[in-house]
Amino acid sequence: MFCIYCGTEIPDHSKFCLECGKPVPIKIQLIKTEPPAEDILKKQVSIYWPEGYMPCNSCTIIDIRIDGQPVSSVLYGQSMAYSIPVGEHQFIFSVGINPYRYVFNLDIQNHTIITLKFDQTGTRMSMIPESL
Repeated sequence: MFCIYCGTEIPDHSKFCLECGKPVPIKIQLIKTEPPAEDILKKQVSIYWPEGYMPCNSCTIIDIRIDGQPVSSVLYGQSMAYSIPVGEHQFIFSVGINPYRYVFNLDIQNHTIITLKFDQTGTRMSMIPESL
């Protein structure tokens, strides 16, 4: 380490320069830390499966995974709510015994309602997000 006033080399933990006698400034190191998990901004996501077309007669429940983690299920004609951190997430919806899998990516920035709908054949699902 060197004195910022006279340029003389001084030992690392010196409080004063041995040459000019001026105090050595204290080094402050700022460390960036991640906020604790409970401080991460979360938003409410409601997933709604209204009555309408179904992929099969016995398919009355949709299993939900968000970012690969099992979250919950939603029953036919009902809804569920879940808190999720703000940002991009992958939603996977599985329906039936030999599940049809539907994968959607969605950037959550606000409280969001997601409506799930199937086409008339019951083979294609659409996810309709609506920010509140």
